[in-house]
Amino acid sequence: MSDLLDRSHVEEARREKRARIEALGIRPFAYRFERSDSAATALAKWDDAMGESGPTLSVAGRIVALRGQGKTIFAHVEDATGRIQVYLKRDLLDALWPLIELLDLDDHVGVTGRLFRTRTGEVSIWVTAIELLAKSLRPLPRGKSEKLPDGTTVVHGGLTDPEVRYRQRYADFAVHPELRETFRLRARAIAFARRFLDDRG
Repeated sequence: MSDLLDRSHVEEARREKRARIEALGIRPFAYRFERSDSAATALAKWDDAMGESGPTLSVAGRIVALRGQGKTIFAHVEDATGRIQVYLKRDLLDALWPLIELLDLDDHVGVTGRLFRTRTGEVSIWVTAIELLAKSLRPLPRGKSEKLPDGTTVVHGGLTDPEVRYRQRYADFAVHPELRETFRLRARAIAFARRFLDDRG
């Protein structure tokens, strides 16, 4: 944990936001949140035959993208299965807007709302309730993503130094989903090998 002298400007700003959240009477680290779906199962529930209104569901995860457009905010929430876009509208969330304005990348949130498809075609959740689950006080070393004309995504900057990646494995797993998937596959392969050998004494 960094001491006072080592804290960056960003860390100090986030601690100040945490104090403002507490002043609103909101705990910056929630006790529990009941989710109905993961990001992947929520996306799988969408059917274009639903028209403009899909099922109501709850998901939880880390905010990995956040962009405001006046009285609306779009964010992407990521869990172990993937990510889903959420749509926050001030008119609908007026009482919670002071909290929403204090959210940062890497905060963990739980959201409840109905599925819909945006004008750009992305299946999203129209949020009717949001709960802060954990305030991120130290930002993860994320790079800037750029989508190329051929559809591939390139990340500039971020956590690339091999030595740092090995020393800060938790951050490496947090910002590289493909690495998490490799780790899961390795764990499953080892578990299968153990079962195979155990079954044969």
